[in-house]
Amino acid sequence: MTAGLEWDEDKSDTTNYERRMNNSPDAIDFVFRQPVVDTPGKNFNYSGGCTQLLAGIVEKTTGMPVDKFTDLYLFKPLGIEKYTWHKIRDGKPSAASGLRMRSRDMAKFGMLFMNNGKWKGKQIIPVQLVEQTMTSQVSTPYNDSIAPHIGYSNQFWIPTEIIKGKQVTWVQAQGNGGQIIVMDKLNNLVAVITAGNYNLKNLRRTSWDIYPHFIYPAVMKGSKINKK
Repeated sequence: MTAGLEWDEDKSDTTNYERRMNNSPDAIDFVFRQPVVDTPGKNFNYSGGCTQLLAGIVEKTTGMPVDKFTDLYLFKPLGIEKYTWHKIRDGKPSAASGLRMRSRDMAKFGMLFMNNGKWKGKQIIPVQLVEQTMTSQVSTPYNDSIAPHIGYSNQFWIPTEIIKGKQVTWVQAQGNGGQIIVMDKLNNLVAVITAGNYNLKNLRRTSWDIYPHFIYPAVMKGSKINKK
C-alpha cells in the first residue's frame, strides 16, 4: 500500500479507482497505467489495485489463478469448502473485494495465524511470514486520540487503541461493509464479525467498534490481565 501510484479508493464514490479497475478490460494494465505521484515505499495509500497486483504475481509465479492456488494450498488444508470468489470484467478473481466466506471459516483463518501458520500439526504458512504479517510494517494516516496508531502489514491492519486507559494492540483482517477477523495474540482471542454496511459513513457504531468497545472489555473484566 505504499506503491506511490495515484489511487483514490473512496468507497462512497461510484467512480473510485477500484470500481474503474474492476470494469476495465485488463485490471493489471489499469493499475500500471496510473501515474507515480509519490516516492514508492514512503507513504501509505490504500489501494485495491495493489491487492489485485498481488493476485497477478501469484498467477505469474505459480501458473494458477489466485482462487485455484488458494483453494489448493490454503482452503483445502483448512477444510474450507463453501465460499464464493467473484470475478471482475477481465475474468480474473477479484482479489480486492470478491471473496465471500462463512464466519466459521473466517475463524479458521484467524486461528491459522494465531497458531503461527500451523493447522492440525501441518505448517501451512511459513512462521517467518506470519511473524512479519503480525507486525506493523507501515503507519497509516487514520490515527486519532482513541487510536493513537493504526499500522498495516501484508494486507492486515494493526490497530492500537486506548481501552479503559490501557493501550491495546491487535491484528485484524477487514473488508468494506464490516467483515472483520480479530487476532489478539497477546490475550489469546479470535473474534469474527460480519456486517453489510457497505460504503456507509458517519454511523454511530460500526463493526470496528465491537472488539475494542464490547468484546475486549467483557473478556478482560475480572481477569488477571485486567488487574495488572
